[in-house]
Amino acid sequence: MKNEELISDENYNKVQAHKGPAFVEFFATWCPHCQRMAPIISELAAEYDGKIKFFLVDVDKAPEACDKNNISGTPTMLLRKDGKKQGEIVGERPKEELKEALDALL
Repeated sequence: MKNEELISDENYNKVQAHKGPAFVEFFATWCPHCQRMAPIISELAAEYDGKIKFFLVDVDKAPEACDKNNISGTPTMLLRKDGKKQGEIVGERPKEELKEALDALL
């Protein structure tokens, strides 16, 4: 979990202040789709270590961050660069689709 950082409302400013590319996953511990995505996200975080920062936002611990980002379902993944939203992916997705989106951020 070296390149993955857990985020709550208290430290969501880290996501907004991050310079460079970032992948932000809004997840829930009780969500089966999120549970299936977790190992894929960890693999991608390892593959993109040093290139893209991965932030994991537990929706139950970050309701304000969810409101700010209009998050209505899990998992929702935001692609950000230099603090600005570049894209959004909603729902369970294959690793290759996520890699394409991440490569486009670089």
